[in-house]
Amino acid sequence: MREPSLKKIKIIFNHQQIYTIFNKEGLRMIKETVDLIEKQIKRDEPSTKEKNEKVIETINLLINLAIQKTITPIFRDLTNEFIVLTIFWNEKIAQNSEIQRKIYSLRNFIDYHLSVIETIQELKSLLEKMKELQSFNPPAFDLSKHYLSYLQKEKKKKNT
Repeated sequence: MREPSLKKIKIIFNHQQIYTIFNKEGLRMIKETVDLIEKQIKRDEPSTKEKNEKVIETINLLINLAIQKTITPIFRDLTNEFIVLTIFWNEKIAQNSEIQRKIYSLRNFIDYHLSVIETIQELKSLLEKMKELQSFNPPAFDLSKHYLSYLQKEKKKKNT
């Protein structure tokens, strides 16, 4: 589970679009955090308060970016892989409830955002279809309207 995440994260780090999401400081921070997690997993060493704080700081950065910027496919992929890696690391090494809460919050926010985007796209598609249906007006509809108005007039004549 963790090895594919590390490989995918490192591939994403080399992608050109990564610089549209992170500034140099943010990219340095996430790379350092991934390296820290990778070393701790390989050595199976216990986590310290400082290392936990570093991970929390990186999670907070990702949450802020998810709130402030558009979630692009590259950001989504990086965040998803980072979430998988961090969950694995937290369960195995850190066992920190704050990290667990924040990482699940990040996952829920990303999932919610993407489902809202998908819903918007689907509603746009439905709107286009409704516009097409609204302009659809075969001659039989006009005849039916005329016939209904005729029946209403006849009914009024009978009632009076």
